[in-house]
Amino acid sequence: MDRFPKPPEIANGYVEHSVRYQCKNYYRLRTEGDGVYTLNDKKHWINKAVGDKLPECEA
Repeated sequence: MDRFPKPPEIANGYVEHSVRYQCKNYYRLRTEGDGVYTLNDKKHWINKAVGDKLPECEA
């Protein structure tokens, strides 16, 4: 994430870093969560529903 400049800060707010997993054509995302992972203060990618368990792409 250090390759990108930090977004500007706003008063009384904060920036959240997040990623959304998606699958290639003809595959579908298998997960109990929504595929969105947020970088927490300990620098771990966490999904609100499944924690650090990653989704899988299945045919």
